[in-house]
Order: sequence, then structure tokens, then C-alpha cells
Amino acid sequence: MINVAEVVGLRSDLHNARLLLYMHENQLAYPVRQYVATSITKHDRDDSRDFAFGWAQLMSMLAVHTIIWNSNYNRESFLECLPSFFKIIPDKAQRPDLDWIEKEIRTKSCVLYFPIPLDITSKKISNSNNRASTRLRIAWPHRHEYDKNPDLFFETLRMLHSSGADFELVLLGESFGDEPSIFQESRIWLEGLGKVIHWGYATDRNAYLDILSTCDVAVSTAAHEFFGVAMLEAAALGVTPLAPAALAYP
Repeated sequence: MINVAEVVGLRSDLHNARLLLYMHENQLAYPVRQYVATSITKHDRDDSRDFAFGWAQLMSMLAVHTIIWNSNYNRESFLECLPSFFKIIPDKAQRPDLDWIEKEIRTKSCVLYFPIPLDITSKKISNSNNRASTRLRIAWPHRHEYDKNPDLFFETLRMLHSSGADFELVLLGESFGDEPSIFQESRIWLEGLGKVIHWGYATDRNAYLDILSTCDVAVSTAAHEFFGVAMLEAAALGVTPLAPAALAYP
């Protein structure tokens, strides 16, 4: 969230440096909590926090020599959001030149996909038969936060259970202080049914890959995704990915 233009202004020793900006995500297409959790529209919500972060990223792009994106979707979603982003500035005369900015960003940009380590292949081989159960094993390999849309995921599990489908759950990912309440509520329900194989953050990367490699399907219900490392790692392990036909997934 650091504004590169400000950093360069404060650091005279950087004036002649060649600056590269790696865009792991972008704030213009990043959903705020209220927008994901409710039916509040973009027109009705307070975008002051979004504007400050988005402006910092835009100024950084204009200050550097090269912009590296982790996906085409990341780049295109940022550029597509620029017109509505500038409308937040009430005085039209103060709005930047949109055509010039888009041309400047595209000229500087390239896409460099995040690499998936080769050690995953060996995990796939060593754990392919490490299963005692024949039930469908579903993996959730994401942060326990609102932007991953956990409400939809757990609602779907309830529908599966009501339909009589036999499944079990491996829920991975990190939990933070403001974890949505749906996680604890669903854990109590699922553990009561005996469907939880693993719940919570793995002790280390090897443990993470070991348990993920035993799953049949990895599910994403994310409201945003600029690349999706976890889903690609799951696919590399031979776990079938089930994801939205949107965002970076296509």
C-alpha cells in the first residue's frame, strides 16, 4: 500500500533507479466487506477507504518504469475500473486524463504468472493412495475472510447434506482476529456430523500439501481472485478444481 511516487520523492538516491512494481492484486477491483456480505451496491457504499488505496497504486504505476501483473485479469480489471474510480472526484476539471493513463499503464505492463514449485509433483505421487475413506473429500484452501465468500461455501455444504450426498471436509487456510462467524457455526455443525477431517492452518508447508493431496475436489467461492495460487497448487496435486467461471479463474 506504499505510494512509490512518495518514496522516490523522499529518497534522492532512488531518482536514477529502475523501478519495477509487482501487482499481486489491485484495490480498484477489491471488494469491501459490506459489498460481499450484503446487497449494498457500489453507488450506496462509502468508498473513501478504497479511493486512498487505489490512488496510491495508480500513482505508483505512473512513477515506475515497469509494471508486472500476476494475471491478465488483474491488469484488465484495474483498467476497467478507472472510469468509475475517477468519478469519485467531484470536480470534473480535476480528474486525470483517462486515455493517457491507460496508454501509459499498458505500455509499461507485462504479465508474469506466479510459479508453482515442482515439489508438488512428488507430493501427488506419495499421497495418491493415502486415504482410508471412500467419501467425497472436499478441500477449502483459502483465508478465513469475507472476500472468499464463505457463506456461499457453507450454504452449499448444507444443500449437499440435505440432498443425501456423502462427503467430508478438509478446511485449510489462515484464520485472523475478525474471522466471520459462519466458520465457527459451521464447524460445530459439521463436526457434529463427523464430516471434518482437518480444520485450520497447517503446521507447515509439507503438512499443508500432504493433507491437500488427499482431497478429491478443491472449491473456491471467492468474490475476488487475481491469481489463485491455492487452487493451482491443488490442481497440480491432482485435486479437481471447482471455481467460478469469472475473475482470474478462466
